[in-house]
Amino acid sequence: LSARPEVTLFRKISLLFQIFDLNNTGGVRRDSFTILLKATTTGLHRMVENFPRPATMTEFETASQELFQHLDTSSSAQPALSLLELVTWMTECPYSLCYISCVSRLSSCLFVWGTNLRAQLGLYLQPRAQLVPVPLVTLEATTVVKVATSEHHSLFLTDTGKVFSCGAGFCGILGHGDLRSQGQ
Repeated sequence: LSARPEVTLFRKISLLFQIFDLNNTGGVRRDSFTILLKATTTGLHRMVENFPRPATMTEFETASQELFQHLDTSSSAQPALSLLELVTWMTECPYSLCYISCVSRLSSCLFVWGTNLRAQLGLYLQPRAQLVPVPLVTLEATTVVKVATSEHHSLFLTDTGKVFSCGAGFCGILGHGDLRSQGQ
């Protein structure tokens, strides 16, 4: 018997994105996003014992409307959710956090929370404070052996000796070759 390869959370969300990018435009429109929410939560409810009942279509439409109000609509008349925005929403927004445990290998995922004034948590949304622990998707398939944090930046040492950094980039402290602050 051969072992089944594990699929990362990012890959699973990418697959969902491809399925609901109905026009193959590189974006999921609001109506498709509402259907994505309903389909995934209904499927999880049917397959996972004691999983909460899905919300009503009205509640999903409200959640979609709230998310799409924050999208940059300057590039097109009809806003669409990019893959990065979908991954961010699914891994960092309170609406979706209760579903992550069903689609992720959380035992091998690094969680972050706390003050994030300088993007030191490595989150794309970069909230000022992350009150609920959320998975750090950018490092999901990576084994982190040590973490060093400060009020300005965070460093993540992997089992292969690589160091990832995020936060305030003053004086080049992040080691990215410039002075920019970076959340991911």
